[in-house]
Amino acid sequence: MENKYGGWFSNKFLNILYLSTIAFIFLQYINDATIHNTVLAVILFALFLLMLGFTLFLRFCNRKLEYKNGSILDHKARSLMKRLSIKDKKCTVLDLGCKKGFTSILLAKNKRALIKSVDINDECRSHLKEAKVNKRVEAIASPLTSLPFKDETFDYVYSFFPSKKDSTDIIKEGLRVLKKNGYIAFEGHCEDVSSFEELGLHVIYDYKDVPGYLMLPGLLKDSVIIYGKKSH
Repeated sequence: MENKYGGWFSNKFLNILYLSTIAFIFLQYINDATIHNTVLAVILFALFLLMLGFTLFLRFCNRKLEYKNGSILDHKARSLMKRLSIKDKKCTVLDLGCKKGFTSILLAKNKRALIKSVDINDECRSHLKEAKVNKRVEAIASPLTSLPFKDETFDYVYSFFPSKKDSTDIIKEGLRVLKKNGYIAFEGHCEDVSSFEELGLHVIYDYKDVPGYLMLPGLLKDSVIIYGKKSH
């Protein structure tokens, strides 16, 4: 059964890999039916094996990095939420880069929190309704670097692997809409952490409990946790 919240890679990307693998079989068939080139046949077979191994490895990693209860990402997402120290009182929370809504539903366990779930599209909407949290969690489609909110709107900003691209700008935009003395918690890829350290935010690398094969480029390598209070 397919996980409705998805995984690290999109189904579209994985399907492209599968089709690319099948393409080598097709090319091998054409070679056998036409020119019968032995060298080309060996090369195509080697490429097929490499592509098949690569595809199966990424599929395996994607299974390990699914957004579902009990997974590695579930554990990391909940751990990051604890760094927000959300009080049991009425508050506003921004889930910046919510994807299909898995993290928003976790945040909604704070019964008095009003949550805005933002991503480039609002595909989380149906999942929020299914989880019966849509009355307190609003799905909004917006670029993550240009949010439709005024300065200092939210008490808390949460962002869990929103996008590897423009991550620095995403964090800065999150800080813009965060109230003074509000808390932010970000986890993901970020090349420029020094500017956030200068703002008094904590920067840590906490991946000792993650299997080494998931710490490769394109996966969790170079991921960082940035969190703390907005003091000014």
